Amino acid sequence: MMLGFLVGRFRPAPTLESAGLTARQIEQVAYHEAGHAIAICALGRGHTLAEVAIGPTKDGSLGFVRCVNRKMNFTSSDLDAELLICVAGRAAEEAVFGQSKISTLCGSDLHRATSLAMEMVCHWGFGASSGLFSLSPEKAESYPDIRQEGIRILDGAYRKAIDMMISNRIALDQIARRLVEIRRLDGDEVRRLAGV
Repeated sequence: MMLGFLVGRFRPAPTLESAGLTARQIEQVAYHEAGHAIAICALGRGHTLAEVAIGPTKDGSLGFVRCVNRKMNFTSSDLDAELLICVAGRAAEEAVFGQSKISTLCGSDLHRATSLAMEMVCHWGFGASSGLFSLSPEKAESYPDIRQEGIRILDGAYRKAIDMMISNRIALDQIARRLVEIRRLDGDEVRRLAGV
């Protein structure tokens, strides 16, 4: 199994402006994608950032982060990092705009993160309080403690992501501003702006 992280798998189509987004909304998209990029650069864990872009994509997203992940076997620490990367876009929005201004951009990210957290608990035995076992996620619905363990793991990743966005705010601002200006950055440019 390969858990590469990719949001919006297709090249940007028309502009965000032609999609009806305001300057403020475009800025929010830029911060969201910059949050994912910051997390990938900061965590590493086998991920190499290739590019980040904002713009409507053929799959309906408003931006994407593309990275290469060459790992085929993952530790619980790798999966914790993967979760943090998934929720980093939402964390960036909250850190910059406040909790009441978080957008729906995080929908697919949150779905992926929730699925991964439940797999960690149900398939791989990485739940701290749930013990070592394997159970299909569908059956896990019958066990509230297992669901709570998945939520606990996901909440922990989100808290770490918010802390990461706050402590990397200067780099986050620089990457987001540059995305608003030119709409696409390669991995080297993001790493330069992030200071890594």
